[in-house]
Amino acid sequence: MIVLNQEELQRDIQYQNMINAITASKHESNDRMSSLRTSKMVSIINSYNFTSAYKNKSKVAFVGEQFPIELILALKVIPFNLETMAALLSRSDNLKTYFTLGDENNLSRDVCSVLRGEFGLGLSNCLPTPDVMVSCNHPCDGYMKIIFNLQKLYNKRVCSMDVPAVANDVTISYVEAQFRNMAKDIGSELNIKLEESDLMEVVNNSNQAKEYYYKTLDMFENSYLPDVSHELMMIAMVNLWGSKEIIKVCKTLYEEALEIREKQKEKKMRKRVIWFGQMSFFSDQIIEYIEKEVEIIYFGPFVNYRDRINPENPYRSLAKRFITYSWNPFTMSETIHQFSTKFKISGIILQNAWGCRDILGVNNMLRDAAKENKLKILMLDNDFLDKEKVAFDHVKNRIDAFMEILQ
Repeated sequence: MIVLNQEELQRDIQYQNMINAITASKHESNDRMSSLRTSKMVSIINSYNFTSAYKNKSKVAFVGEQFPIELILALKVIPFNLETMAALLSRSDNLKTYFTLGDENNLSRDVCSVLRGEFGLGLSNCLPTPDVMVSCNHPCDGYMKIIFNLQKLYNKRVCSMDVPAVANDVTISYVEAQFRNMAKDIGSELNIKLEESDLMEVVNNSNQAKEYYYKTLDMFENSYLPDVSHELMMIAMVNLWGSKEIIKVCKTLYEEALEIREKQKEKKMRKRVIWFGQMSFFSDQIIEYIEKEVEIIYFGPFVNYRDRINPENPYRSLAKRFITYSWNPFTMSETIHQFSTKFKISGIILQNAWGCRDILGVNNMLRDAAKENKLKILMLDNDFLDKEKVAFDHVKNRIDAFMEILQ
């Protein structure tokens, strides 16, 4: 495996490596580019968090996409979301180079392309040297394996968690105890004391942001809101709950949704489908094609619907939220039962990503839920990052057939 020396592990060198990788990226198509102010705000905040992680004095933790980030922010550590970085990589002309690096360093080609992208970025010395790495087997056990592979590059401590798939009093208490221990472990490793006031501040920030977030989602019950569901999904993916900035983002999106709803009063509602899985990061072609016929409601915004953090026991709230993360098949099925009528859903689209066993595992449960709720369902064979595994003409034919039965 590649070995990086101390000079190479300097963050200024890594920053330039990442900038070079991003510079080779393709721009988003004009059709999918959002006119929402919120979209620009999310990009700016994500960019600021990204660049801050490369500063030498910053304390940085590698995290997964839906790890309860409030705990990291309360410790005044910068969360560096590896999935988001892999998504950035997806539009790079050099993508295959990063995949090949993983292949040459004993990573199977039969795993999720997001994980392959993360590992390739690490091997290319594009990621900032972390001070600590947070790992868990939920929702993707492959992420935990990638973290332990990256540990060989950086020789930093990995704080790992075991997260059950089913939420009950026993499992919630089990994860709660792990969160408490993790806070102590990270604090001890980085010589940081978690102050109660800091934890309460991020809890309050998270709850305020979620208030606007779900008020926005509620508007879909009776309104056609172009681009808003997509932006809700993007906010969920960026995952900066607990920061001060995310309050303004969610409030702005709520205000924009109100403006759109006011203008759409006379417009007839379109047929709706709920999209399960990530978006295709490297191209918007599939989404654009679907949106010509129907409105897409992304499943991501349903993550822990109505679930706020209890300030009297934040660790337990975070534990419950983490277990019931959206990839949980039981949560997916329950969501369909609960919201398909309320949000006037006509069909389900699940994007099967190459190498993702978690998505394959929810297929049957989603089919059963669709049948019980009289919904049409489409399973798309696709990939999040790797365009070599996608043939749009084949996907297009299946979408056309699905649209016909939706009418």
